Amino acid sequence: FISTLFIVQGQVANSLGVPTRYPAFSLNTVLSPSTVQLFGYSVAAIKDINNNNYNEVVIGSPKSATTTNGSGNVYVKDGQTLNTLYSLSGNPFYNCQNAQYGVAVDSLSDITNDGIEEIAVFSSLDGVGPLFNACMGIIYVYSGANGSLIYTIDPTTVAAAVTSLDWPLLANMAVVGDITGDGLKDILVSNP
Repeated sequence: FISTLFIVQGQVANSLGVPTRYPAFSLNTVLSPSTVQLFGYSVAAIKDINNNNYNEVVIGSPKSATTTNGSGNVYVKDGQTLNTLYSLSGNPFYNCQNAQYGVAVDSLSDITNDGIEEIAVFSSLDGVGPLFNACMGIIYVYSGANGSLIYTIDPTTVAAAVTSLDWPLLANMAVVGDITGDGLKDILVSNP
């Protein structure tokens, strides 16, 4: 089946620029490729990377027939044309079946100093944890400019930093503002 992502205007303002209502109409739609399941399960925006003055759209598809193990894909689309600028595929290091790569996506602060925000991708059933070599969740951080992998956060990393974890499982992630005081967005990681 084909999934559809609707892009909707967030607010409508009156002639004085005062928000008046939240419309329920679509400005644009993005159809999933026919082999992609759960297209649009997660979405985020990153600042313009191709200098056309439109923010880009990051679309997670945590189950995809285009990868050999059904692990998922993430698509970075031009915010104006909705053409694919590049895509990312699950499991660059691990081989967990149906890893749900792209179940959560978000933008991060520019850490590569190229003026472009980075992309965080969560894969809830990927990554080798310290117990039983199980697939226990991993966060991939990519360059927003070209999609190259910068670093990962996995259960072993989290367990080493937080000794109170009984079961090192990463259940979800969210990117928040700067809560550590270093001027960069931080990532919240849940452990149920």
